[in-house]
Amino acid sequence: MSSSRSLWLFLPRQLRDAPADIVATLVSVVLVNVFIFAPLLRETPLRILAGLLFVIFVPGYVLTAALFPARDITQSSKTSAAGSSTKHTHRTSGITGLERIVLSFGLSLVLVPLVVLLVSFSPWGLEPRPVVISLSLVVVIFSLVATVRRRLLAPDYRFSVPYRAWVNRARDELSRPTASIDSALTFALIVSIVLAAGSVGYVVSTPQSGEHLTTVGIVTETASDEYVAGNIPRDFTPGDSHELHLVLENNEYETVEYTVVVVEREWSADQSSFGDWREMKRLPIRVPHGETVYHGHSISPETLGDDIRLEWLVYTGSVPDEPRPDNADYWVHHWTTVAIN
Repeated sequence: MSSSRSLWLFLPRQLRDAPADIVATLVSVVLVNVFIFAPLLRETPLRILAGLLFVIFVPGYVLTAALFPARDITQSSKTSAAGSSTKHTHRTSGITGLERIVLSFGLSLVLVPLVVLLVSFSPWGLEPRPVVISLSLVVVIFSLVATVRRRLLAPDYRFSVPYRAWVNRARDELSRPTASIDSALTFALIVSIVLAAGSVGYVVSTPQSGEHLTTVGIVTETASDEYVAGNIPRDFTPGDSHELHLVLENNEYETVEYTVVVVEREWSADQSSFGDWREMKRLPIRVPHGETVYHGHSISPETLGDDIRLEWLVYTGSVPDEPRPDNADYWVHHWTTVAIN
């Protein structure tokens, strides 16, 4: 116990004095970014779970904390008239714990789509990573605002999370027979908000199915530094070298280390199948998500024939012993004639 206390004293005073709930939200920001960006964790279901829990509650909570820095304080007063007295209870500041929780879910439902909309108009587009980074910045900003606003209040008026009081109050409320209907309605409201916000969180945390793909193409570069697809030579002479550019557009939602195997394959004499093949070169190409790379390389076919197919076989993992179109992740080809002039 004393060792833990000593370690706590080594932390900066600003961090030791920070509200516990705000520190918890900042910790959640760090954790969700670890689950989204860490190479090992981002492929696990924990990424979806962490993203959902983060987007449906945390942004709305820090916004609520910034708007309502004071705790719930109520005062009672009595009025007397004609020998009778009446007790009045009124709130002087803050909101109740239940109101704070409901507002947190509700404001997240409003704030998260707004951030997503703004990010969609940015140069990065509507992708999970810039959305998570933007939401993280929003949470950090509102956390700082909430902390400053609380410190401007007198200590007795500052909101702090009364964990034990909330548990005891919930137990008392549920034990009252007249509270069963109100509790059921409140629970239904919270569940509805969670489900609605969770649908937004799922879209943010998980790319839509069918969008994982890589676009592959072969182009040439003109004298004016433009890329065109129609100027690829049809006829080759053994020993001649031609400069081409392989186009890779990565939409896999992660950086991919591609291996491209360039092969020349001969069509059989009876035109029923492919015959001999030769691997011309291998191209290791790294492409971040959302980017397009034009990789220049030279080719020099040597197999003589009228129907020689040049193939660019793209692999995102290991390359098999015999690279073929049917075992490649993506591929593109070009028919050519190789003859001696």
